[in-house]
Amino acid sequence: FYDLFQTGNQQLGIIIADVCDKGVCAALFVGIFRSLIHAYLEGAHPWNRVAENPQNYPDDSTDVSGKTIGALSFLNHYIQRHHGNEGIFATLFLGILNTPDGHLEYINAGHEPLMIIGRDGIVRELSPTGPAIGISSEARFELQSARLDHGETLIGFTDGVTDACRNGGNRFCRTGVRDAVKCADESDENFMQCILDHVFDHLGGYDLTDDIAMISISRLQETS
Repeated sequence: FYDLFQTGNQQLGIIIADVCDKGVCAALFVGIFRSLIHAYLEGAHPWNRVAENPQNYPDDSTDVSGKTIGALSFLNHYIQRHHGNEGIFATLFLGILNTPDGHLEYINAGHEPLMIIGRDGIVRELSPTGPAIGISSEARFELQSARLDHGETLIGFTDGVTDACRNGGNRFCRTGVRDAVKCADESDENFMQCILDHVFDHLGGYDLTDDIAMISISRLQETS
């Protein structure tokens, strides 16, 4: 699943995640994971003021690092305590983007590395900084930072993309993602469509064996 939500006047919360298993059970846990993250992050603000005036978000001086680490530590502890015997886990990326300057603080809990696509086509990867959620009650999550410059795009995807393959064939892998991005026209901002086109070309008519979720966020070019 993926999610975008406001966490402050000029902050954007970003989630892309993949809960284990399929079907109704997985769908229910998607709701649990998403709701617990929102509940923690919203609890970090004086929401009595926000309730009175929805535009009255606290200023962005709130400790972004603390609330990001706290949210995933809280989520991991809850899943371990209440659902540890069910074998439930999820890979999950949680980032807080400061929209005026493009500063991004994030935790990647075992998820496929997100990619930043630059104006010159160079790709940077935001690799895992901790284990998947629900694996261990002793898990520690490291916060990292990056910057989304003007004209750059952040792309995230689940392993349904990288694991796509024909019967007995090679996986699409992140190499396939990089090749797809390179083939995108310089004026084409729809990198996700380019990636999907390459995935289905790679499958050669075979069905996907796993579902796909993708997310894309672009920072506009500076205006003169």
